[in-house]
Amino acid sequence: MVNDPLNSTVVQLSRSAVAGKPYTVSETNHPFPNEYACEGIGILAAYSAFHDWDGIFLYTFEHKDPKEWTPRMPRHFEIRPDPVKMTNIAVSALMFLRGDIRPALETISRSYSTEQLRESIRLPSSERTYFTPGFHLSLPLRHTTRIAGFDEQSGQYPKVAADSPIVSDTGELCWYRSEQSHKGRLTAGKGFVTIETAKSQALIGFVKGNNKALKNISVTVENEFCSIIVTSLSTEPIACSPSLLLVATARSANQDMTWNDDRTSLSDWGSEPTVIEPVSGGVTLRNIRPAEYVEAVPLNGAGKRMGRSIRARVVADGFEIPIGQTATLWYLVRIQR
Repeated sequence: MVNDPLNSTVVQLSRSAVAGKPYTVSETNHPFPNEYACEGIGILAAYSAFHDWDGIFLYTFEHKDPKEWTPRMPRHFEIRPDPVKMTNIAVSALMFLRGDIRPALETISRSYSTEQLRESIRLPSSERTYFTPGFHLSLPLRHTTRIAGFDEQSGQYPKVAADSPIVSDTGELCWYRSEQSHKGRLTAGKGFVTIETAKSQALIGFVKGNNKALKNISVTVENEFCSIIVTSLSTEPIACSPSLLLVATARSANQDMTWNDDRTSLSDWGSEPTVIEPVSGGVTLRNIRPAEYVEAVPLNGAGKRMGRSIRARVVADGFEIPIGQTATLWYLVRIQR
């Protein structure tokens, strides 16, 4: 998805919100198996908060009775057995419900006449997902948008440049397009998204090699594709908080599962348990209040301590936390001052 922002889940879902009405998304998912599924929940949580939507429901927790649960992904849409999605839900729900991402500053209103609604079905696929001529599909990544009415002809929509990154009008969300990196070098197929607020920050997508440092975090990873989200676990911002949650996710898979020839689904769903690709490298906390030491506690699936704490290294621009040696997706970060 990070390589195709104008056809992203964010843009697709943003077309349906109506002014003055609550808006919830009742079913969404990056279905299993998907080697890039770690991008979905964090990006959608951030942009749904930016659009001031009222709720996101992931489909689905589990189809089976709890007595029949196994530690293995049984179908495409289950979330409960998928450790990547469950940890991303935890950190993204905190980010969304606490209001870490500010709502958009500007709303782009859209109106449609009855004739436009009828004729929209005839528009070419190049007009999807909005089927609204003149409405640039990067606008929902810059501002929020609402349908103002269904009984009048639409007006003119803002003209925008095909720039990179596509920046939200709050400045907190940046979508780096795949055809160009943040330094202007061509990097086809290397899109990524950054979230930068006082209490939550993230780098999601083709993070390796992009070398994008945020105000309070920078990362160096070996994984080609991953999601790294850091959020405060107190009322304080990341820079001052005594405890943080670090969620670092990449791929998940059933053991011995086999892809089909087109790599679009599975010919053999494999066996339990569902396993993970740990994100390996380092996460550096930058521009934080002076501290005596920083440690990261690896957590298991229940959010309990798993093994020994990891002492962060003091580096030139902060504290670097080495990750990936323990097979986990999340860490409790403690900062002693």
